[in-house]
Amino acid sequence: MATGLAAVALAARVVADLVVALAAAGLVVAPAAAGLVVAPAAEVVVRARAQVAVYLVAVAGVLAAVAGVLAAVAGVLAAVAGVLAAVAVVLAVVAVVLAVVAVVLAVVAVVLAVVAVVLAVVAVVLGGDASHVHRVADAPCWQWRRTWHSKACTANYYAICKRSEPHTC
Repeated sequence: MATGLAAVALAARVVADLVVALAAAGLVVAPAAAGLVVAPAAEVVVRARAQVAVYLVAVAGVLAAVAGVLAAVAGVLAAVAGVLAAVAVVLAVVAVVLAVVAVVLAVVAVVLAVVAVVLAVVAVVLGGDASHVHRVADAPCWQWRRTWHSKACTANYYAICKRSEPHTC
């Protein structure tokens, strides 16, 4: 095994010496379609530059395509941003309208509360329980019946009517 490694090391040393000797003579070992060839260094450099130029043109084409795709994506995102800005404006207007409606409803609630207080004061001033019956003083029972509002009051009506005017019940 040591002999095999020594042989590989010797071969590598010979190849390295050969490459150095060729380089000193202005020649290089270059890859070719048929394998490795020994060619003048200037020719290899020109060929390598041409090959690199071909690769760079291909890379530039790919980068240009990527740039085009990114520009299209940027355009779509700008359109989406515009739509979202318009939606935000509409939502802001809706929020303002809802705030105004809330204020109006609060004012209406206050007005209704004031009306309720006024009606309660009027009821206290008038005295009695006027919520069940609306009748003219001394009206007969049959007129009461037409202005009665609840079933409980209708049941009470018969009891009141029988006491006050039993002949009309």
